[in-house]
Amino acid sequence: MATEAETAAYRPIITSAAYRYNTETRSLADRDTYGRAFLQIMNLWTKDTSVRKFVLARRFARIAAELMGVKGVRLYHDQALFKEAGGGPTPWHQDQHYWPLATDKTITMWMPLTAVSVEMGPMTFASGSNRFGYLGKFPISDDSQARFEQLIQERALTLTYGTAMAAGDATFHAGWMLHAAPENLTAQTREAMTIMDWWSKSRLYISPQSPGMLNWPAGSASTSHPRKSGAPMPGLADASRQLPTFLVQTCGLNQTRRMYVPSQLCLIPPVRWIAICCQKLWERLQATAWRTM
Repeated sequence: MATEAETAAYRPIITSAAYRYNTETRSLADRDTYGRAFLQIMNLWTKDTSVRKFVLARRFARIAAELMGVKGVRLYHDQALFKEAGGGPTPWHQDQHYWPLATDKTITMWMPLTAVSVEMGPMTFASGSNRFGYLGKFPISDDSQARFEQLIQERALTLTYGTAMAAGDATFHAGWMLHAAPENLTAQTREAMTIMDWWSKSRLYISPQSPGMLNWPAGSASTSHPRKSGAPMPGLADASRQLPTFLVQTCGLNQTRRMYVPSQLCLIPPVRWIAICCQKLWERLQATAWRTM
């Protein structure tokens, strides 16, 4: 997926940004199961111009689109997932549990930034589990591990275990795919970068009945503010492209419009509401990544 030279060039950039924006300061012993599984730093593409070039690489978008059988994909978010030395297992879960998207055409790319041995905790997949779709409200936790472990046994799903991977190798899995990872038994951090894409022709689906996340958190891809592009980097840098688009959410739920208007604007006086709408539209034009072939 990425050459040795490309990975060598981008690894220090990504790891530097990840540790710079990491907010987890507790020891492993003081964290819960989720916290012990990995350090999680999201939306680095909005915070670092060089990381942005990596995340928006058309090469990654093209493969994601081909695997889903679509012509274009839109970036949902990126996240650095660093499983520290001695870090705990990642429980079984579905990524799309967290995504309020009105489509099953979603995909995650998982790429190690260094060579990963079996002892470092590579990914494990429950093959075919994505066909079952939404399996319930089970965020990453001991509960998700117990419930999905039981389901895997009941449905006799085949497990595909991770093998050693070189830096720049990658796995892709569907949003509803059940997956997990064992603990990191080594003294080295397992550094991985992930990129989540969704079909560019789909839309958000935010309502009380949504199986995904009901409220978009601050700093998510829908409200992020990327900086201007910096100096070009080798390899992947010249392959990124960004076009504007609008997201779907109005006051309440209206899935026919293509404009992002936070629901809290419903209570704002009309003049201020219009000003904020104009500001949001301008931000969308500058900030939203529509990744195409």
